Amino acid sequence: MDKIKKAIFLLLLMMFSACAEFENIEVGDIREVKFKGFVDNTIAFTVVVPVTNPTNVKFRIKEVNVKTTVNGEYIGRIISDEVVIIPAKSDDEHTFLVKIHLSNILKGASTVIRASRNESMNVEINGYIIAKSYLMNKKIPINESRIVKGI
Repeated sequence: MDKIKKAIFLLLLMMFSACAEFENIEVGDIREVKFKGFVDNTIAFTVVVPVTNPTNVKFRIKEVNVKTTVNGEYIGRIISDEVVIIPAKSDDEHTFLVKIHLSNILKGASTVIRASRNESMNVEINGYIIAKSYLMNKKIPINESRIVKGI
């Protein structure tokens, strides 16, 4: 019985320490965006982002779900269901396949045209990322606002 208690204690300790270490992760600015396609009201593209994980814990990004507003107008939702693995003790660039489900195709098209003309835009994103390490899932809230100059 003592062995079972010790095993459960070690498992709980690992889970709580893995969860606590999500706080040290650093995500840099987007390095590259590549257009992949446009189907119905969905734009698909890849995004390259540097991620620094100084912890001893490897984790997986399981889901991205973010509402996107450009210049105060709701454009749509950025979604990614592709699993991306972030190794422990790493400082690498990672590629994410993401899709934007446009709420209105005309607003989305006009935003893409403005971005291609190098016009500055106020981009706000609100939502979450779900990361998993061992048996722990953590929902990480995102609430960002930045001025972006073209693509």
